[in-house]
Amino acid sequence: MSNNPLINYNSSYGKARVQKWCEAIEAYVLAANEREINRRTINTNFLDALAEILTIITRRVDRKDEWELSMCEHGLTARSPKLQCDISLHAWPGYEYQMETNFAYAKHIGSMTDNFWQHILDISKFGEIVFEEDRIIEAPLFPTRHVNKKMKSQLFKIARNFLVYSNEEYNDGVDCEDPFDGFGILRVSWPITVQIEELLQKIYEIFIRCHQINYMLYRQQYILTHSKKM
Repeated sequence: MSNNPLINYNSSYGKARVQKWCEAIEAYVLAANEREINRRTINTNFLDALAEILTIITRRVDRKDEWELSMCEHGLTARSPKLQCDISLHAWPGYEYQMETNFAYAKHIGSMTDNFWQHILDISKFGEIVFEEDRIIEAPLFPTRHVNKKMKSQLFKIARNFLVYSNEEYNDGVDCEDPFDGFGILRVSWPITVQIEELLQKIYEIFIRCHQINYMLYRQQYILTHSKKM
């Protein structure tokens, strides 16, 4: 596993910071029966904790990228304008934690090496992964919804979507500039009962792999764009 900057017990500040995050996150996931006035404070502390956590991670993965944080349902989204990718962190009270990412330059998935797929497999070590399409595909190449439900491999679903989205016959009926718009998202989830240190480890490890997946796609786009200018 990577050296996690979130878990730092070498100083009193590091210990206090982790403890503060722990209290804020636990208060949020257990706040279903709190009064409204208390919930506002709990929500603020929770979002502040997530903002600190995501800021530390984004600085570690790429200091040159100007990441933007925004609120999403039960959490925050970190967006990279350079990579055009979104990585979201959610905490569903009483249920589970989730992280998800889009595939910003999905049209280059066919050019990816085995390392790309290995990153996705690595993410599955930290929770249950699901690939979810953003739009329903209706094409001769696409199996029926009944058959689709039987597919167990998330890697196969991603590869299948890429092949269908690459099909010119299918894209003739797509009303958007980028035929890969709405390609889908990768989501990973794990139980809400996880301890804080394990939670921080999962968040960090998943984030850096989601970033790497999108960086590899972005890099392919960058190479193709600049080769045309030469």
